[in-house]
Amino acid sequence: MAHPSTPHLSLLTAYRGRPAHLELLLAWLNRVRQSEGFADFELVLAEGAERPTAGARAAAHGDWVRYLHLPMPGTFRKATLLNRAAASARGDYLIPFDVDLLPAEGVLARHLSLAIESPRCLVAGYRVQLPRMPEAALLPTAGVILGELDVADESLLCNEDAPLSLRENLVEGQRFGVCPCFPAGLVRGLGGLVEDYVGWGYEDQDLIERACASGLTLVRAYDLLYFHLPHEYESDWRDPALVAANRRRFAERRRANFPKLAAP
Repeated sequence: MAHPSTPHLSLLTAYRGRPAHLELLLAWLNRVRQSEGFADFELVLAEGAERPTAGARAAAHGDWVRYLHLPMPGTFRKATLLNRAAASARGDYLIPFDVDLLPAEGVLARHLSLAIESPRCLVAGYRVQLPRMPEAALLPTAGVILGELDVADESLLCNEDAPLSLRENLVEGQRFGVCPCFPAGLVRGLGGLVEDYVGWGYEDQDLIERACASGLTLVRAYDLLYFHLPHEYESDWRDPALVAANRRRFAERRRANFPKLAAP
């Protein structure tokens, strides 16, 4: 296992205004380090806000959480924050990692191992939508969480596993996966995320498709399970007009730049 000061894996998190999610994520990842014995990662927390918030700044304890602040009044720019985090990341592998995700037991170590052992693959996972927030003080195990879910409940599926998304992947050749584990050199070689996407949406899929166009194959693994926490949508980063503009921008870029990803 690598010394924590030189982690192989960097989790890149763009953050604004979700202290309950951040508290839970930090407690969860600390358990990964303590109980699972997997410490070969860091969390790079990039906050985009007018001023640093006390809760986010206080998160940088020890040597495995690092806090960055980017003055960002107005619209939340996720791609800009992720690029800032990637530029300062120390890991050989980078995972854009939302603050509302929790990895099931053993997943981070397995995800990194698969990425290292599969240099031709862009390894990604799956999400399960949780109906409610776990308590940070209790930290239930993945087995407990899954045991309380009804497998027939269609609301457990996230957008990327809906029938329309599957048709887009199979028919149109679109590519998307949860927490893809990128070689850091590849991300930097591709120029990072495209910052023309404003607010929420498509900046992550754009990077995945450029990675695939460079020669990688996206592989999603069922046993790389991440829990997606419930939350309200913030108007300053998921404005319908911005999402629609991002969708158009993605379609235009895809037609122009990703001809090799057309349907087989």
